[in-house]
Amino acid sequence: MVEAPVRADPGLDGAAGGSKPLDGAVGRAFRRFFHWLSPFRAWRELRAEQAARRDFAAGLAIGAFIACLPIYGLQTVLSLYAARRLALHPLSVLAGSQLSAPPLGPVLSLVSLVLGHALISGKVPDLTHWRTPHLPAMSIAIFNSLFISWIVGGVVLGAVLAGIIYATASVTLRLMFRRPESGQR
Repeated sequence: MVEAPVRADPGLDGAAGGSKPLDGAVGRAFRRFFHWLSPFRAWRELRAEQAARRDFAAGLAIGAFIACLPIYGLQTVLSLYAARRLALHPLSVLAGSQLSAPPLGPVLSLVSLVLGHALISGKVPDLTHWRTPHLPAMSIAIFNSLFISWIVGGVVLGAVLAGIIYATASVTLRLMFRRPESGQR
């Protein structure tokens, strides 16, 4: 009879009363996080409940609003935070926030900038002077005014896009998951 070798720390592999690598508080937190993000859960909820379809459309709209804000690098974090605070499925909010990815992202940025400048100053900016070699020579005051225009335009554009996306997603999801009437096959 051959005996198994004795390990120096039997707790690492789950033997001798030790814990498995993802047991405990950290493991539960990971499981809860991945369950929260689960696309299977989202699909089941969308198929079963009208309220879930409304929430999914709202998540897409909130994500689109976040996509228009000039906070690149923080949009995913803000999307997850908004989903958690508003009790929305995180995948819908994350999907909506992906509107800021290329090729649409630069277009959204430019439209936000022009819209914000038009709202603040009452006129459309002259874009003919915006060449890449001139950008490093831009003063802090000009940069700040452009950034404020970008923020204002991003909020307005985000609100408009959020409304359009909510309406479109609501109708689409309602049509996708409608139940056939009892007399039809």
